[in-house]
Amino acid sequence: MKLFEKIDIKFINESNIPVKDLIVSITVLANKKNNYSLGSLKTDSDGKIIVFRSTIENKIQELKQLYIMDYSSDIDDCKDWIIIKIESKIELETRSKNMEKYYPENAKMLLELSKECSNKSYKPIEIEHEIEDEIEIIVQNN
Repeated sequence: MKLFEKIDIKFINESNIPVKDLIVSITVLANKKNNYSLGSLKTDSDGKIIVFRSTIENKIQELKQLYIMDYSSDIDDCKDWIIIKIESKIELETRSKNMEKYYPENAKMLLELSKECSNKSYKPIEIEHEIEDEIEIIVQNN
């Protein structure tokens, strides 16, 4: 993976207005075994999510320790691409319910995030994007 300190991801609508309170899933693509999900993150009032390299490194170490057989790539073994996914509010709620049995804390956190989110106003998307210091994503209104 290329060197970077942080990734600024900005979400704007078709009128070039920042999209706040949007729940976004970000996944780091690994070269070996499974990819690394950073979980569900919410945009701030400027429509931004900032992902620090240290956050990715910590998540990789955490997942590798918890699931020894499922993950093997270190940050340097990861690809220079991430997946950015925006789900509908209904999809978020369904995912939360599906997680309840095995990951109750994560399910509760996602449900809380989804209560005050703006996802219902935008079309779901899933894109692969090369890692850059600044990324801008345009989301379409429903």
